[in-house]
Amino acid sequence: MSNSKNDITKNIFNQSVKDSACNIIWSANSIVIDGKVIKHPDITGISFDTRTLKAGDMFFALKGERDGHNFVKQAIEKGASCAVVEHEVCENNIVVNSVLNTLVQIAQQRRAMFKGVVIGITGSVGKTTSKQMLARSLQLAGKKIFATEKSYNNLLGLAYSLAQLPLDAEFAILELGTSNPGEIEQLSKLCCIDYSLVTAVAPAHIISFGTLKNIAIEKGQILKFASKGCVFDCNAWYSNLFKNIAQENDIPFRCFESCDDAMTSLHSAWRVLLEWLDVTVQFDDLLLNNIAGRRDVFKASLNGKQVQIIDSAYNANLSSMIESLKFLHKFDGPKTAILGDMLCIGDRSRRYHEMLACYLNDIELLCVGDHMRLLSEKKNGVWFENIPSLLEHLKTLQLDGTILIKGSSDGHKSSNDLACVVEFFKSLSA
Repeated sequence: MSNSKNDITKNIFNQSVKDSACNIIWSANSIVIDGKVIKHPDITGISFDTRTLKAGDMFFALKGERDGHNFVKQAIEKGASCAVVEHEVCENNIVVNSVLNTLVQIAQQRRAMFKGVVIGITGSVGKTTSKQMLARSLQLAGKKIFATEKSYNNLLGLAYSLAQLPLDAEFAILELGTSNPGEIEQLSKLCCIDYSLVTAVAPAHIISFGTLKNIAIEKGQILKFASKGCVFDCNAWYSNLFKNIAQENDIPFRCFESCDDAMTSLHSAWRVLLEWLDVTVQFDDLLLNNIAGRRDVFKASLNGKQVQIIDSAYNANLSSMIESLKFLHKFDGPKTAILGDMLCIGDRSRRYHEMLACYLNDIELLCVGDHMRLLSEKKNGVWFENIPSLLEHLKTLQLDGTILIKGSSDGHKSSNDLACVVEFFKSLSA
């Protein structure tokens, strides 16, 4: 895989912060918490992970699967300027009632200081692709940009991003995700969005929302807070719902026209938004075809055979799975799909997995996960109980042509995360 693609994707996130990592983002005693100025030294970054912490960072001892308080001493030893904690651990500690709420307050303060344009993107599919393509397009137009890293699209991720928002950036491109009702409103208020884009509404996290209409209502909340305008699909079944939300809240809106091809639809959406921003439309094809976990195409050598891998393993719902299979069909030669379960779809799971069958004609099928078992039986595929057994099988195969890897990510929490398969092929990268 070429270094140029890697350089492009790495440079999109907080261009201003990473290019001047030693710059002070918060001067001493400039942060206000609960209406009071707190005492702290100069801060050059924000961190909640000692593995990536840099000297000068403010460390937040968050409580999750592991308690960040157990790593406070390590953070200070590595050069953290100070640590935000709920109980004192060592020197240079700032004691607060809630570490997460403090991070959110700092993010709100930083957002209030920012004078550039904030773009908020949400949707069931295409959020990260849109974020990266819009960021790159603005870069190509000579704009200084900031974009949320990876898929930092929940409360913690956005607070972390906003807390170190470069004040000299002209545009901030933020991704807003939701897995439960009310999250989009909460995140939209935090981000104080100027423009919003809703890419699409599909049955993602439907187990939390119950119906597709409820997902549309949730996504549509971002329109209320896009003070300068919102963009959405005029051909979608929910377009009237979105128009009503925009009109009721006096929010200007423009529409893009979707079609049967998801990527063409996204192109249309990006074009409408960029033209509204009076930015010359330029799309980076190299980046478009190589967004990690979302159609990242690379070559590998498997048992002496050259194969082309489509890494679309980041996540999956019914819509994105179908689009990925359509994309696979565009390639010449033999085709193989390595598919993992679609998660968070509740009692629709059997039906949704079986619906993929009609898109698998002339494709060799390898499946992993409980929900994929029925599809495998229906299409005479090969089913594996877990990733280790799949990998052992791959080591014996003489596959040729193009291989798609697609499934829901569980954050490496189980042995069925298809990221392990991607890494296997990358270790064989040609």
